[in-house]
Amino acid sequence: MNNKLLPKRKKEIIPRVDGADFGKGTDVGWHDRFVARMKQSPNVTEACLAAGVDRATAYEHRKRFPEFAQAWRDAEEAALDAMEESGYERATKGVRRVKFSSDGSMEEEWVPSDTLTKFFLTARRKEIYGQAQEITVNNKILVVTSEDLLKLAEQRASGMLETIAASLSAEVLEAESRPE
Repeated sequence: MNNKLLPKRKKEIIPRVDGADFGKGTDVGWHDRFVARMKQSPNVTEACLAAGVDRATAYEHRKRFPEFAQAWRDAEEAALDAMEESGYERATKGVRRVKFSSDGSMEEEWVPSDTLTKFFLTARRKEIYGQAQEITVNNKILVVTSEDLLKLAEQRASGMLETIAASLSAEVLEAESRPE
């Protein structure tokens, strides 16, 4: 294949700050820039670009420096909390929708998201809003949650164990009563 015909790709190469050497000369000055970007968006690649390091260096530092690892986790949590807050706002207050009528007038409305509402309720109140499933038994539709199915499985397993134990006990008694 002729490589001259292939288009050249421009790669953004970020040099490693310190390679694998974690000696006294290790540069950690980029940690604050990395963490600040992670608080905005929990995207490691974007945080590395903002900090001027490559991903391998960031991950090596996370392993090597416990304070940095904790700051990284805290930044991810902060970013996810902000995302959760935004999702909650969309679920309850809604998003702005603009309608245009045939006479050219414009009407604004805020439309809550049923999908996000369902997501938040299912995530936060599993015992009430857990994933319900419809099961048809003898032409009757039963609606059960995953909690119901787990309880049923536990009851069935318990019953099976009792049956097995009783059967084993009967076999033991029978074996003991046989003449040798």
